[in-house]
Amino acid sequence: MPTDFAQDLQSLSELAQEKLGTRGPTLADSLSRTRGRLPRRLRLKARALTAVEPLVDHPRLHVMAEDPALDRTAGELRTYLKSIDPGDRRKSWWLGWAASLGFNILLFAALTIVVLRWRGLI
Repeated sequence: MPTDFAQDLQSLSELAQEKLGTRGPTLADSLSRTRGRLPRRLRLKARALTAVEPLVDHPRLHVMAEDPALDRTAGELRTYLKSIDPGDRRKSWWLGWAASLGFNILLFAALTIVVLRWRGLI
């Protein structure tokens, strides 16, 4: 059982690296770098997985990792991570950046016109 759960945690870490772009050798390192890209509910549940991760490879303490709630949490995290499309996230980020830039240019142009009109140059 401990090797199965250890492999499960390792695959979750790799999935987080693939879908969220986080880096780290362990699940705890990967999830500590997500910074709000996971929903709060999953982030809180994932803390239980990261707390149990050091115990998985220990010969006597691995029994603490044999909890059905941890298996459900790992399943929920895996389901959420599989539903993420990195290309769509990237596209949404660029669209948001372009919209922000466009708004700032429009605001600057409007303020320039107002100032020029106020000073009587237009």
